Amino acid sequence: LWGKCTAEVEKILKQEVPRSRVLQIGPAGENLVLFANICNNLAHFNGRNGLGAVMGSKNLKAVVVRGTGRIDYYDKEPLINATKWVAKSFKEHPLARGLHEGGTAAGVATVNAGGSLPTNNWNENYFATADKISGQMMNETILIDRKGCYSCPIRCKRVVELEEERFSVNPELGGPEYETLVALGSNCGIDDLNLLAKANEMCNQYALDTISLGMTISFAMNCFEEGLLTLEDTDGLELRFGNKDILLQLIEMTAKRQGFGSLLAEGSARMAEKIGKESYKYLREVKKQEIPMHDPRVKTGLALQYALSPHGADHWVAQHDPFFTQPDSLGMEAIAPLGIYEPIPALDLGSDKVRLIYYTHLLVQAYDCLGVCVFGYVARSIVPLDMLVDLVKGVTGWKTSLWELLKVGERISNMMRLFNIKQGFTKEDDRIPDLFFENIKTGPLQGKNALDKEEFDKAISSYYKMAGWTEEGVPSDSKLKELGLESFI
Repeated sequence: LWGKCTAEVEKILKQEVPRSRVLQIGPAGENLVLFANICNNLAHFNGRNGLGAVMGSKNLKAVVVRGTGRIDYYDKEPLINATKWVAKSFKEHPLARGLHEGGTAAGVATVNAGGSLPTNNWNENYFATADKISGQMMNETILIDRKGCYSCPIRCKRVVELEEERFSVNPELGGPEYETLVALGSNCGIDDLNLLAKANEMCNQYALDTISLGMTISFAMNCFEEGLLTLEDTDGLELRFGNKDILLQLIEMTAKRQGFGSLLAEGSARMAEKIGKESYKYLREVKKQEIPMHDPRVKTGLALQYALSPHGADHWVAQHDPFFTQPDSLGMEAIAPLGIYEPIPALDLGSDKVRLIYYTHLLVQAYDCLGVCVFGYVARSIVPLDMLVDLVKGVTGWKTSLWELLKVGERISNMMRLFNIKQGFTKEDDRIPDLFFENIKTGPLQGKNALDKEEFDKAISSYYKMAGWTEEGVPSDSKLKELGLESFI
């Protein structure tokens, strides 16, 4: 199996073990690409953070499981109630309905219209031909089906198929999401939807993270256009924004660590170390992880998420600001159990915004522990939080509460913080790229929205205090005792 791509491995293993489920890495993980993914059942990915490289470093290609019994649970009534609730309510819920119809890809046109679509390595924020790579264009051309996680009626995942002279796209490997369309599309200056669908299929075959890949390629393009990389460095490839002819070749070279691809496989931060300090101004990362395709200058809570995420820039370690900006926003009723009752402007970076990010960060950590979709709760408010608590009770029999689940999230957050400190991270790593302290340069928001550095630093300090951490961002002895983590003092 070593050296084979995900679709072929899936087929071989399912023939060997019928009715099984397969978790595997692709060639990218085998070759220790630092942003290699783990692939589950061809359609789901443990993206970011290079977990595929961890498996590859252990010579572990796949884990195959076939269940033979029923999953036991304590009380089926809460499960039935939740299932009925979602089946009934999602059709009437505007965001759930939107996720079904357009998937996350629908966000391309919306974000572009708002003037915050990452373009040409974030040097611009408006892509004139964004409609060519939008969710609507996908629906009208190559979309053939919608899929989702087990039993979920929303089915937000895209399934695309393509047969053209240049290449074909296998529908078994899904379709591109918002992050992929932007990271490999507008942020590289590319507006060819069919090409991006093929690029997405290749990334899924090799099991590559599309955000870090797209950001690393766009960084290299920026360096090439500024003369910091030459044709000799890039194996003769013209790394210019909008060059459609090199994208697929770069993906293959990266996954296989061939030539210049071996440098791309290290990610943009380590590539910058090789190129030199002049390249740092084009680098968009936090803790050496490339930033996702969301601009904190239009929703400031993302600045805190990027800076404080224990595993580098991440857009889902808390909730997103726009869901809590108006009294009738979809998230306001859902978040009330956390004690947040008043809406908070998207551009606010005061103590109310810090509290929103801190509380919802603890909640998202609990979600990750429970295996809960971030689209289902709070921000999307498709399922109320009290129903989530009832689900945990129904499955496990634990007499738990929302307060206890938040404490689980807080315990996780502090343990990850302590791990990072042990590895040498300090408060200096809780930062964001300088780019975000500059005004947006193009599009509807041109000349506006620069974050205030002093205000940002104050927000970070406020977060530390709310978390029970010292001024240096270290969990205090009292906080660790309160969480039952005395052994880590």
